[in-house]
Amino acid sequence: MVSTLVALIVVALCGILGLPAARALALHDFRGRRMVEWLMMLPIVVPGLVVAMGTHIVLIQIGLADTLPGVVLVHLAPALPYFVLVMAGVFANYSVELEETARSLGASPWRIFLYVTLPAIFPGLLVAAMFTFLVSWTQYITTVLVGGGRIITLPMVLFPLIGAANHAAAAAVSIVFVLPALLILAYTARTMQQDVQSLGGLGKL
Repeated sequence: MVSTLVALIVVALCGILGLPAARALALHDFRGRRMVEWLMMLPIVVPGLVVAMGTHIVLIQIGLADTLPGVVLVHLAPALPYFVLVMAGVFANYSVELEETARSLGASPWRIFLYVTLPAIFPGLLVAAMFTFLVSWTQYITTVLVGGGRIITLPMVLFPLIGAANHAAAAAVSIVFVLPALLILAYTARTMQQDVQSLGGLGKL
């Protein structure tokens, strides 16, 4: 339950922060764009232990260490770049002309997003959300450092069982642990297959 809650909050925050960032990186050419892309990828390039230790120091100073919000924030660091990377690829193939048409017909920004933008990017958004969920779901070192043993997620239950050679319990927990990854893999494969079939149909036309 704790792992699911943390991962869902991370996905929601990635959606709020990552969608504008991905759209800007994909559709706009601005000064310092390469620097922003490089900074966005730093949490992936830098070892997770280094990121977790640095973040932990900051969270101690602001009083969020050993708390659920602190764990969410430290999970957000590696999850957000993956979300932005996937959604930037989605927006790179997105046509803004539909939004301009809706705007010329008097649609409000909220209605444009709800009825034009969201349906167009929804498959990619769902894949990005799933991968973001998976990144948070599998975090161990970051949770141990920032959670301080008070926030217990599924990896923190699994790894001690493996170390203690409790094979039956470890196998049971492992099934739950890998289930989201299997579901995400199956959905992604199905989505890619549908895209390939659609491209094949267009080719025949």
